[in-house]
This record gives sequence, C-alpha cells and structure tokens, in this order.
Amino acid sequence: MKKRVLSFLLALLMLGGTLSAQTSMRVPHGSFEQWSSHSGYSVSLMGLSLPVYDTFSTPTGWDYLAYPVNETISLFGLNVNLNTTLPLVKVSREAGTVPDSAKAVKLHTFMLSDLVNPNIYSLAENFLDSMLTQTVFPSVLSTGAVDLEEFIPIATNLLSNMDSVEDLLASLALMDVNELVSGGIALNGFQPSRLTGGYKYQSATSGDNGAVLLLGTHYNTLTHQRDVVGGGANIALTDMANYAPFSVDYVSLHQLQSSFPEQAPDSLIVLILSSAGENMQQGSYLCVDNLVLWHDSVPPTTPDTCASLASFASLPAIHEAVLNWSATTAVGGYEMEWGLAGFAHGTGTQLTLTNNTYTLTGLAANTAYDIYVRTVCSDSIYGEWSLLQFTTLPDTCSSILGLTAMPDIHEAVISWYTTGAVARYELEYGSAGFAQGTGTLVTMANNTYALNNLGANTSYDVYVRTVCNDSIYGDWSSGQFTTLPDTCARVLDLEIHSMTYDAPPQNVLSWWSYSEPDHWEVVYGLQGTDVEQGSIATTSESHFAIYELEETGALAPNTLYYFGVRSVCENDVYGDWVFVGYLTPCAQVDSIVVWDDSVTVNSANRLEGYRVTWTDRNNTGWYVSVGHQSNPDGWNPGEYVTERVWHMPDLLPNHQYYVEIFPRCGDDNEGEMKWVYFTTTTIGIQQVNAVSLSVYPNPATGSCEVSLSSDEPAELQLFTIDGSLLQTLHSTGGSVRLELPSKGVFMLQAITPSGKVTRKIVNK
Repeated sequence: MKKRVLSFLLALLMLGGTLSAQTSMRVPHGSFEQWSSHSGYSVSLMGLSLPVYDTFSTPTGWDYLAYPVNETISLFGLNVNLNTTLPLVKVSREAGTVPDSAKAVKLHTFMLSDLVNPNIYSLAENFLDSMLTQTVFPSVLSTGAVDLEEFIPIATNLLSNMDSVEDLLASLALMDVNELVSGGIALNGFQPSRLTGGYKYQSATSGDNGAVLLLGTHYNTLTHQRDVVGGGANIALTDMANYAPFSVDYVSLHQLQSSFPEQAPDSLIVLILSSAGENMQQGSYLCVDNLVLWHDSVPPTTPDTCASLASFASLPAIHEAVLNWSATTAVGGYEMEWGLAGFAHGTGTQLTLTNNTYTLTGLAANTAYDIYVRTVCSDSIYGEWSLLQFTTLPDTCSSILGLTAMPDIHEAVISWYTTGAVARYELEYGSAGFAQGTGTLVTMANNTYALNNLGANTSYDVYVRTVCNDSIYGDWSSGQFTTLPDTCARVLDLEIHSMTYDAPPQNVLSWWSYSEPDHWEVVYGLQGTDVEQGSIATTSESHFAIYELEETGALAPNTLYYFGVRSVCENDVYGDWVFVGYLTPCAQVDSIVVWDDSVTVNSANRLEGYRVTWTDRNNTGWYVSVGHQSNPDGWNPGEYVTERVWHMPDLLPNHQYYVEIFPRCGDDNEGEMKWVYFTTTTIGIQQVNAVSLSVYPNPATGSCEVSLSSDEPAELQLFTIDGSLLQTLHSTGGSVRLELPSKGVFMLQAITPSGKVTRKIVNK
C-alpha cells in the first residue's frame, strides 16, 4: 500500500464555499458515548491458546477497515493456520474535559506490530504481505462499512487522473462509491451545509495531520449505483493541545463545474482519519467529539415518487436465499421481480409484498440470480428499481483444509479447518494402506480429534470430511503420519543461560521435552574427548546448576566443555543425547593490593605514583578502572592491560577510592569483577608496605577464612553493603575464621599500621 493514498483521496475534496444553514441534526453516535466490544483472536497449539490480538472496542454505529488473513505459519516446527479478519484500527475512549458529555474518540496512527501479540508477530511477519508489515496505517472510522479491498484500487485510480481538476471531478462523478463505502447518514430530503465538531491533535513529529471527509452520494436509478454529487474535507487538523472547533463545508460538484447536473444527495458518508498527510507517523493521534450536521431548514418539495431503497441484502443457501431491504421513509409495500442472472427486466417472476423481507425457495445450487425490488406508495407512485445479485451455495459442504497430525508414541492429535459453516465432521483412520471403509470411523463436532491407543513407530492413514446434513457431504481429505518410536523423547532447546541476582552470575543448563520422563542424565567433558564417557549426574528437574561445578573447581576457567542431556524413562529406556558447548569464564582475581610507595605531587596538587597489583590463575588480560567513593558514576575510563600491574592516574589527596578489575581471557570471555577500597595519603606523607587481604572461599556458605599478607596486628571490620558496621575482630597475624550473619553481600575492611584494605564477600 502506498502511504500517501489516503491523503491524495482527501485532497480531492478540498472544496470551498458554504450553503446557508439554519438547523442542525446530531450525527448518529456523534458524541461517541456508546461503545461496542469485539472479540480477540487466538490460535491453538498443543492444547495451549496463543493470543494473536486482544479484544478491542469501537464506537457504536461506526465502522473501520479490516483485512482478511488466511496464512499458515510455523510455530516450534508445527504448522498453525491464522484465519481471521484482522482489524486495522486502534481507537480508544478519551475521557475528561471533552466538548460533549463524558467521552470522545481517540484515533491512533499505528503499524501492524502495535496490534498483534509480539511473539506471534515475530513468527508470522515473514508470512504476511509486506503491505501490512511495512505500512504506517491511519485509524479510519466511517458512518458506513469500508471495504479495504475496494478502497485501495479506487484511490490508486484517482491518483492516475490528477492532471487537472476536471479529470478528478470526472473520476469522482463516475465512481461507484458502493464499492468503497456502503451505508451512510440518510438525509431524508435535507441539503447538507457543513459538519462541525471539536478536535485536538498530537503528531508524533511535525508534519502529520488528521482529517475529516464528507462524501455526498445520490442513488442513480439507471445504473443502480451511487454517484458522488458533492463533499468536502478538512485535512488541516494540526497539533492542538486542547479541544478546538472545526468545520467541514459541503459543496456540490455542480457549484464547481456547471457540466455536472445539480443533484441533492440522499446519503452522506463521514470518514475520520488519524493521519492524512504525505508523511503519516506512527504514534500520531486525533481526538474528535460532538459531531453536528447543519442543513437547510426546509427540505425540498417531495418528488412524485416513493423513496429509494436504503439497503438491500441477501443471505443465500444451497436451494434458497433470504432477502431483506429497507427504505428511507415509510412506504405502502414493495414489488419484486427475479430470475437467472442477466434475464430481461419484465420477463422474470413478479411478486407483490407488504414486508421488507422474503425467502426465495426452490433455487438451483451454485447458480447466479438477479433480484429487482422497488417501493410502492400508491397505485400510481413507485420508487426506482434496485438490483441485487447473488449466487446460491454449491450442493456440497466446504472442503477440509490444513489437515495436520501431531503424533506422539501412542497417540496423535489431528486438526483441520474449513472456510464455511458445517454441522459436523467424519474421520476414518487405520494402518497405512488400509482400504477406506474398513477403518475406524468417528464423528465429532469440533475440528480437532485425539487418536489414542496407537502402535509405537507405526504409520497410519487418516481421512476427514465435512457433513452439512444427512445427505450432503464434503470431499474426503487424506493424510498420513507415523507415531514416535517407543523411546524417551529427546530434550529440546538445550541451552546455557546466566541468572544474576546480588551474587555473581550463576550459569544454568536448561531444557524441556514433550513427555515427562522419570529423570534426566547430565554428562560433561572437555572438547575433543568422548563426552558421553565423562562425569554423569542425574536430576528430576529440567535444569542443572553449572555454577556449582565452577565454585568447587570441577571446571577449569577459560576452557571449552561440552554438556549432554538425555531423558531416562521406565524400564531403562533412554532418549538420545543432546549436546551444547560451554566456555567457562575467566579465573577469578584473588588478592588485590594498592601500593603508594613512590607517591609524588604534581603541579595541580594531585598524587602520582599509585599502582595496583593482583593475582589470579591463568588470565591473559584485564580491564582496570578507578572511581571515587563519593561519586560512583564518575569513573576514570581505565584501560586494558596484559600485566598484573596498573599505574593509576592523578588522584586527589586524602580521598577514598576503589579499583575495579575485570579479568579477560578472550575476545568474548570476561570473568567476575572484583574491587578494593583504598584511601590516598595526605600531601607530603607516604603510605608504604600496603597490606593485602584474602578471603576463602568467596562466595562463602556461612563462614570463611580471612588471611593478611603480613604478621602485623590488624582490626577487621565487617560492614553491610550500605556501610553499617556489623562486627569487629582482631588479628595478630595468620588467618582468622569469620562467621557471616546471613546470606548477602558484605564488605570486610582490615586496618593495620601499614594501611587499610577492603574486600567484598558474597555469602550464599
């Protein structure tokens, strides 16, 4: 769809001038107080209901654009059919300070991704027409039913005739707007003058605008079409924070060009659009309320004829059709004439009726008919004939479409859909190659059925047909499937992901399977080895804690392992192994020491010469940065180093800092960050022989050993992460056992004659 089609269509009717009007009438439901709810749409997959789009509401009496969708998409390897009429509208109630009563309507400009469930949209996007997925749509409301399939070709045809105003008017005058919009506001002889109301507008960015469009139409009794005889448009509804009045003038085509006959409209169509510029923007919205139609106070003289039909519809079946119609004013009765499509008017079957509904019976199946109906006001006064064409249904049921089987070991779920209504379905099945008529026959009301007690690893044929009544059936549709072998189901979606809370990241292996086995076996080993012969663990949960192996040292850092999982069912029946690779993180940084044994002061009174050193097992690089404790966001950018020492940039004297170190042992492999606090010296005083502090194990499980690098006496202070002191210990050298009060993250500070050092402790 071209994004500018709507704006060009509106530009056609930028008509000037007004008619004198003294009286007014409310546009039906023009205050938008009454709303109607519409159902959402879901698809069924493996017994689960997946929503495609949610329930929505629209103003009662107003119609909207819709698009038919009948696509098959792949969900988790299974074909699922989407068969719905997708609403292309996004409207809501605007409450609060509105021009009339309590509510107004709010029309949003949107993309399809705004309406459809994100999970379904991401799966279905490649199956849908790019016109739907790439277009920015305005929300469109109309006083008649808008046909999207007809709307686009007509608008495109008008674009090709924009060389002159005369060409545009000629296109409008010849256009059958019943192909575009049916219905409208019955004028009952009044001449429209203008449409007024209140609006406010918000564009996503500058350049968008909303629009209100009028189309005045008159029923042509010769062509049996509706001719455009006038209209108007206001596409200058630009940004307005508060409600402001707007007006759309109605002008006849005859006023603009005398070659068009002067015709009064008998119906008026109102269209409201959230965007109508050449640059429609997702997120723009238009609010409208209090629509009033102004018209001449005295209607024209009633012509010497009955009112034309305002509506004419049919509901065909196989051998009959229900017809109904309505007139714009009260009449005395109706005349009908009918026959096969194309019969000469006057040679068909003629009927005189008093009601506005009639059922034709004894019709041929799958046959086209023409029906003429006119109003009767007296023995000499008649309305104009209106023509309706329809085709009876074929003498058979709808065919079965999308026949799909979802097999398991001893059962299979069969599903399908149809395009028409049916009474029930028949299904016959048996071993592959059975003669139809000798299998198992079942009857059901729903379009899904579960076959049970099937043989494992066995092929079956299945036939399904529709049943409309005791004598009318659809054609058989057939398919074949094979049940799964009598073994455990393979695990699916085996993956490793990280769970991060207050503690360091915890790597977990997870999976799922169609059936529930007794338990699972997990095996792991180094790359290049026979992993199936590696270390094996069992679990009844569909996940496995890799981080526990990392904490105990069972996995070497920065090493590629392969993890395998298989299902274990009863009687020692195993599923197949499924494997996934896992590169362990870098080795953790152990002790961190800050040194100030060569501090100097530069001309800006900043300290130079501070350095930090650390130890770990086998990392080859680190990212080191320093930050000020009172300004956590003000980090020095730091740098990547390949040696276990880093000379810090200029530091303020007598300030507390902390250093962060991230080990890196590959382009995409980064270890846990560690840090340490330190306080810089006052200018002129050096601190030397900084002490180092180590904690093992860390993370801890209730307690840990604390060791200092010197034999100096030390005071150990344990703080919460927010700085509250919990306990104080004293050490005369060696190691001290530290009991941790609860799970969480703590800070441990050691104060010695040589300085202070701080370490973070995680207690699991």
